[in-house]
Amino acid sequence: MKSMKRKFGLVLARCRFTVFPDELTIECVRSKYQKELVSRRHLPVMLAQLLRGEVQEPDVIGSKLIEQLDRQAGSWRFVLIEGLKGDDLDFCKALDLSPQSMFIDLYGSQFGLVVQGTELAREMAEKVCSELRKRGTNCSVSVGPTVSFLRDLAHSYSGAVEVSVYHFFHTDAGLVNYEIVSEMEVSYDLQAMATVEQLLAAAERLQEQETFRILQGLFQFLRETMTAPEVVRMISINLVLKSMEVLRELGAATDIGQQLRGFLRTEPNSLAGLEHILHAYLTEFMTRLRKHKEASYGHPLRGIECYIQENYRKSITIKEIGEQFFMNPVYLGQAFMKKRYRHHRMYPRHAD
Repeated sequence: MKSMKRKFGLVLARCRFTVFPDELTIECVRSKYQKELVSRRHLPVMLAQLLRGEVQEPDVIGSKLIEQLDRQAGSWRFVLIEGLKGDDLDFCKALDLSPQSMFIDLYGSQFGLVVQGTELAREMAEKVCSELRKRGTNCSVSVGPTVSFLRDLAHSYSGAVEVSVYHFFHTDAGLVNYEIVSEMEVSYDLQAMATVEQLLAAAERLQEQETFRILQGLFQFLRETMTAPEVVRMISINLVLKSMEVLRELGAATDIGQQLRGFLRTEPNSLAGLEHILHAYLTEFMTRLRKHKEASYGHPLRGIECYIQENYRKSITIKEIGEQFFMNPVYLGQAFMKKRYRHHRMYPRHAD
C-alpha cells in the first residue's frame, strides 16, 4: 500500500513538471521580470535617499540588491549632471545607454548616473554630455572617482561635486573627470571684497568706463585665483546690498536689487554669466542714479544739498563744492547762510 502511494506521488510530481511546461515557464519569466522591475525602481530611489542624507543605511530590499550587484560588478562611478531643465531628464533616460547604468534624481536640476566600470562610466558621461549639447542644453557633467562597492557610492558622488566647480570658471569645459582635475584648489580669500568699494564709488560718480574697467579687473582676479563660487556670490551680493543702500538713501526704487539678491544666492552657474549680470545691473543702477540726480538738481542749492548728503562721509569743503557746481565759494557760502541759517546743524561741519 505504501509502495503504491509512493509511486502515485512520483507520478503526480512528474505530471506537475511535464504536463504543464508552458505555465511553469511563464511563471518563472513573470517572477524574474517582477524582481528586475523592483530592482530598477527601488534601487535608484534608495541610493538617492542615501546620497541626500535622508537615510543612513539601505533597507532590507536595498541591501540585498546592493550585495547582488557588488558580486557582479568590479567597480562603480558616479556621474553628476547639473543644469537639466524641462524634459531634459526624460531625454537622457531615452538615450541608448548601457543596462549597467541607472539614473538618480537628486536636488532640483541636479541628477546622477550610476555606472558599473571605470571606462564605461566615462563613455556614458561623454555620450550624455554630447547629446545634451546637441540638444542645446547648457549643462555640466562631472565624473567622480572609482569605488569598489556600491555602498561607497557617496565617495564617488562627493568627488564629482568637488570637481564640478571647474565648470564655474570654464563654461566650455564639457566633461570634467575627477582623475584629471582633482588637484584643483579654489581660494576662499576675501581680498576682492575691497574692490567692491572702489567699484561702487565709480558707479556713484556715474563714471561708466571706470566702473566697467574695475568690474572687468575684479572678475579677472577671481578667475585667476579660482575664488570659490560661494565667495564670489557673497562679493556680488555685498555689491548689490551697498548699491541698494545708496538708492534707498536717495529715495529711489530698489526693486532691481531686491530681485537680483535672491537670484545670486544660487545662480548663475558660471563666472562669465555672473559678470554679465552684474554689468547689466550696474548699468541700470547708474541710469536710475542719473535720473534721480537730474530731477533733484533743478535748483542749484537743491543739487548741492543732495551732493553733500551723498558725500557726507568724505572731507569736503565749500571750495570743492563750488568747483563741482561751477559756483563762487563766497557766493555759495552766503547763499547757504541766507537760505539755511536756522538749520545749519543739519550739514557736516567739514562742509563749512
